[in-house]
Amino acid sequence: MMDRQKIKYAYRLPPCPQYDIAGTESWLEDMASNGYILSKDGFFMGMCIFEKRVPQKLRYRLTPAKKGGDEPELEERDIYSNSGWEFVTGRGSFNIYCTGDIQAPEIDTDACVHALALNIVRKKERSNLFTLIFWLLVYPVVILRSPVTMLLTSNLSWLMVLLLLILIICSAVRAVKLRRLARALAEGQPMEHKKEWKKTAPRFIAGKIAFLAFVVFFFCYAFTSCAAEGSGENEKDLQSYMGQYELPFADMSDFAPGEFVFDDIGISNTVETGSSLASPSIIDMHQYGEIILNDGTVISGGLTVNYMKSRSAVMAGLAARELARDISR
Repeated sequence: MMDRQKIKYAYRLPPCPQYDIAGTESWLEDMASNGYILSKDGFFMGMCIFEKRVPQKLRYRLTPAKKGGDEPELEERDIYSNSGWEFVTGRGSFNIYCTGDIQAPEIDTDACVHALALNIVRKKERSNLFTLIFWLLVYPVVILRSPVTMLLTSNLSWLMVLLLLILIICSAVRAVKLRRLARALAEGQPMEHKKEWKKTAPRFIAGKIAFLAFVVFFFCYAFTSCAAEGSGENEKDLQSYMGQYELPFADMSDFAPGEFVFDDIGISNTVETGSSLASPSIIDMHQYGEIILNDGTVISGGLTVNYMKSRSAVMAGLAARELARDISR
């Protein structure tokens, strides 16, 4: 037996989804013919792990996992082993068997029996789909019960909805594909084991990379947003800001005739600007100072403004009513 420390490994992104049984089997066989043998370590973080060995002519078969993802029981392994097939690893809801014997009989030649086994995978996929749909229905309710002003300023809520929609679409596609396969098997059509996987590989890999990039972006954005909000790194000096830009709302200098003088107490006179998917302009201003009236009267005080410009007139109306209710309490 070769020392595992001397084995060279290679990592490849699968070119087809796990429910594409014929595509996965054909891909693994083509990889083996090029010297890349599926490792018992199987799949990790979406990548397939291969051992680099001499090219071999191997046959691979995927069987539905009886317990929805757990390794097969010893009894099942022994039955397949007596026919020349050895368990290698699992991928999602499927077990992967391999043989180098070209005379080894096929696994589960009865299409109806294979269809019954596939129903376990289908039930698991339907359960996942219903769970995602449930959260898609519940999450907007949670959002709508949140302050509308939070919806205007937060991108994470909308990104979460988009992520849920993507996951639902992917789960629905898997459920439909598995249903079609199970129906074909139930009608007595034999399981296909050969497929030209290279035609669909570029589209599948591109979609996989795009989804992974979106997930990475989502978590990086969540982390950086929380870090920036907590550190106050986006805050600017209000006096300098007003010297360069015009505020889209009134400040203390507009409230009474006279001269306004900034009063810096160390934590005052700051402005924070930004934008979101629902609001192209967000300004949080904290202004403190004194208004010296024409008769010499001095009025000291502060002003805090949370300004949000909504892209939607409906959302702007909801935010206005919400703020009115808060003021009246």
